Amino acid sequence: MKHLTILLLLFCLSASATNLKVENTIFYKEGDRAYVSMDISWQNAFRLKQEDVEFYDAAWVFFKWVNNERNGYVTLHVKQDGHKAVANGQKQVPLKFTPSKDGMGVFISLANPGEANVNARVVIELNPEDFIGINPRRQELIPYAIEMVYIPEGPVTLGAPNTTENGALYLSDKDGGMKGLYEIKKQDQIVEIGPENSKLYYQASNQYQGDQKGTIGADFPKGVNGFYIMKYEPTQGQYVDFLNSLPAAMQEANDISQSNGYYENRGTIRKTENGYVADKPNQPCNYLGWDEGMAFADWAGLRPMTEFEYTKACRGSNAPIANEFPWNTSEKVQIRRQVDGDGNLVYLDLDEADITNSNRDLYGVSLFRVHDLAGSLWERMISIGHEIGRNFKGTHGDGDLTEAGRATNEDWPAGNENSGGYGFRGGGFYGYGREYHDYNPYSPIALRPYGGWAGGKPNYAYGLRFVRSE
Repeated sequence: MKHLTILLLLFCLSASATNLKVENTIFYKEGDRAYVSMDISWQNAFRLKQEDVEFYDAAWVFFKWVNNERNGYVTLHVKQDGHKAVANGQKQVPLKFTPSKDGMGVFISLANPGEANVNARVVIELNPEDFIGINPRRQELIPYAIEMVYIPEGPVTLGAPNTTENGALYLSDKDGGMKGLYEIKKQDQIVEIGPENSKLYYQASNQYQGDQKGTIGADFPKGVNGFYIMKYEPTQGQYVDFLNSLPAAMQEANDISQSNGYYENRGTIRKTENGYVADKPNQPCNYLGWDEGMAFADWAGLRPMTEFEYTKACRGSNAPIANEFPWNTSEKVQIRRQVDGDGNLVYLDLDEADITNSNRDLYGVSLFRVHDLAGSLWERMISIGHEIGRNFKGTHGDGDLTEAGRATNEDWPAGNENSGGYGFRGGGFYGYGREYHDYNPYSPIALRPYGGWAGGKPNYAYGLRFVRSE
């Protein structure tokens, strides 16, 4: 076998409680075919069934050529086939490779039902056209990995029984009162909003819940089709990886460490002579503004999630219960996933490997084992309470940003404050010594006190989470 070009990188990306790592990367090219060989590992991988539907976690892996001077990158694309696991001297578990249709990356997951730790050598085939004009002596091929969870196809029921408080969604009667819960059965279902019989509606005591009108079209992601969601909130380490791939001007535009109070409130990202570092890389990335979050999502080939997808990720197609939290009970005092006295988000005395369906309420994880949908940072997402949000089409990032370091998707809302199109769900941790209530730190699934509010400067209790359609 003749390798025309070989580039060895000792690169490691680690994220969250599963210790997701990509290491020992080798790029090689043979004629008109290009490959990356690398070690990938993470703990607590799963492929399970709940209510006869399958869900699983997966590593979303994508690639960039990054200049040695860390002043720019080129997005690479994966082929639709040619990916495989190879022997590495470790006990192997069969893996499944699911490339995205646009080639932005590949999902790697367990091939068979069960739970296991992954430690594998994998080969990913790349699009050779992306290597035209590349000088591997001046640019490094870097793989990035984010752990995600597949949320299966199925209907979505919005709202909660017998409540219209705090902007909760419901099925309207002829006078705008609550007739029942609103169910979405098909992705292309047209949803009309208004105080009229059988429409979707919600009460709005102020501008924070939304404008209470409009039409949600067929393309708006409703959570009915299967999709992938980040298992954890973006970490400070992941955001540093993003910053370190950007040219200087884009870095400056996306440098969240300049926010007032950043270092006093759990922020650890800082700039050094050799690039950005995070002193606590596995901690959730607070102070992440909407525009900065959208830049990260575009760069990573992901997209923002919608209010409906948030609900689906919390409880699947199950019927809602009163005052239900994302772990599908109405209780919160038992949660052992908390921010400790040093500002670290931790399991106080639990091991993630021990999660079962019967103890999810201790871990604060959803039906599909998505973490921290309430209790860490407020989740910003596409809102149905504004025309800009209702016009969202669900396009994915293409990996490339504007010269100003911003996302390029025209259907995505833009603007960090009062621009419209997104809102907040889930609650956030405001610090010890503050009263605990329905917004701090855990908020029930159905409550939308700020569901239509695209406001608020970057904050220690605000964040985002990203998704990708199949």
